Amino acid sequence: MARTREPKAPPSTFVLDRYRLEEPIGSGAFGTVWRAQDERLDREVAVKAIPNELAGERAEREIRAAARLSHPGVVTLHEASTDETHTYLVSEFVRGMTLGQIYAEGRCSDRDVVRIGASMAAALDHAHKQGVIHRDVKPGNILIPDAPRSEAGIVKLADFGIARLAGESSLTRTGDVIGTLAYMSPEQASGKESGPETDLWALAIVVFEGLAGVNPVRGRTAAETARNLTSGDLPLLAEERPDLAIGLVEAVDRALEPDSEDRGTVAELGAALAAAVAGTDDEPGTVAPAVRRAEGEIRVSRTEIGTATAVVPKGRGVGPSRHVVQPLNESDGNFQWARRAVGALAAGGLSLLWTLELASASNQSAIWATAGAVTLAVGLFPRLGWLASVLAAVIASAVTGQTGEAVVLAAALLPCVPLLWGHPEWWSLPSLAPLLGSPGFAGAWPAAASFAGGIWIRFAAGVAGAWQLGCAELLLGRTLLGGPPARADSSAVWGTSPSDAITHGLLPLLKGPLPAVAGVWGVGAAILPLVVRGENAVSDALAGAAWAITVGLGTAAVSGGLSRGVLAGALAGASVVVALKGLPSLRYQGTEDGPRTMISRMRRTR
Repeated sequence: MARTREPKAPPSTFVLDRYRLEEPIGSGAFGTVWRAQDERLDREVAVKAIPNELAGERAEREIRAAARLSHPGVVTLHEASTDETHTYLVSEFVRGMTLGQIYAEGRCSDRDVVRIGASMAAALDHAHKQGVIHRDVKPGNILIPDAPRSEAGIVKLADFGIARLAGESSLTRTGDVIGTLAYMSPEQASGKESGPETDLWALAIVVFEGLAGVNPVRGRTAAETARNLTSGDLPLLAEERPDLAIGLVEAVDRALEPDSEDRGTVAELGAALAAAVAGTDDEPGTVAPAVRRAEGEIRVSRTEIGTATAVVPKGRGVGPSRHVVQPLNESDGNFQWARRAVGALAAGGLSLLWTLELASASNQSAIWATAGAVTLAVGLFPRLGWLASVLAAVIASAVTGQTGEAVVLAAALLPCVPLLWGHPEWWSLPSLAPLLGSPGFAGAWPAAASFAGGIWIRFAAGVAGAWQLGCAELLLGRTLLGGPPARADSSAVWGTSPSDAITHGLLPLLKGPLPAVAGVWGVGAAILPLVVRGENAVSDALAGAAWAITVGLGTAAVSGGLSRGVLAGALAGASVVVALKGLPSLRYQGTEDGPRTMISRMRRTR
């Protein structure tokens, strides 16, 4: 394995007859940066020492680029000189942290990110007007001073080592790739000449990362990152953060258009960021993986709440026929209560369903009052109300002597809590699976679970529904999908004995095909939004049909036969998903010269 050559240090701690090197503060393949003391002017400076054999055109390029710039948001170059061993770039010393360190520590609020982005845009706009393209904008090259002197100086852009200057030849040959992959523009990654749009792209990635808690390009490997970059199919900030101002997310999403001509300018992005400062949240804490309030409630994340949207007129002079998809604002109290209402009604319906099926005839008169009480409790206190209602139902079953049924009921419902902890409005919805199984459409549940949000949440919802379906077959003694396992006795045998309920009910359930069915349904729920994307009605219909057949046959393969309602239900569920995904695209029909894909439609701002 080849070893990386370490940059040589200067031969002494005193260079150029005036700078005393005190400690290294950074290093790379082209040199080491030292904190130093300017003995002549009695001030701290940063000295970049580049061995002469490594300096060459790159060092000259950095010197000429920095010398052109005079802006509070750019690190000031004081001096550049050479001795017999090194080339030295002496610049202002910025006491503070890099933006990358601050992101990693979670110290940025939304307002901080937007302010930093606006200041960076101003600095880059100045550089572009001087004919300098940075080409390596990333959090590690953005310094945040501890004591900025002005709003424009709350950031300092550093490291112009690979900058391109107008009127000069490229530093590299055509086809060479320079920069940091996760922040490269598509044209930069392909080795094409980079212009101001390259810095605009990188700045938009930096802002996206700060607001969404994730770099939209970065994958688990360099190859995956490259595929994400070249595919042009990046997530939208409008979907990741639907609580933010529409003008802000539109500007960032527009700056991430694959075609550089569609991105706008750094000045336009900077104006949108500056306009959004006053309206953004100043609560500290980075947004990884979801934006959280101090009380611990998840406020918004695409992976947490999905991509609920509403269509409103765009209204900026683009004509009456054009619209933009505006995400619903989850920070709005009405939307919060709407989510609570869904969870509460589902919990009330769940209570009604189970009590109708399991309560004795003498208790039937109280079922409506019970359902109402559960709905109210869960609406007011989503987690505590739900847990209290389940506990009350289990205790009620036990009090009537059905202690075995109480154990199975608890085993059916309580796994929803750890599986879907961040989404109490979903704790009751897996009980739709047995409800769908009653008329023979149990296979529709994976499609219903695909609306849960992020991929892992969808998987968990699919698994939870399958598990509740199996437990319901035990409790009710009916065939809702494949029927109770052959080794399980009827509830008449174990209904009054907790130990028998486990031995003769739950254990045969776990040893049967149900866990494999749950796995198939979890995977099916997770991948359905990935194959039915709402971009093309024909491809979505074909993908939905293929998904339904795969889920149906997969369920049949692991359960030993085509279960009741699984194929019909899967086809019906996929049809609903395809129809709902296709609704937004219908609103664009008749738009002149409209973009071809939903991604472009949603990003288009002109």
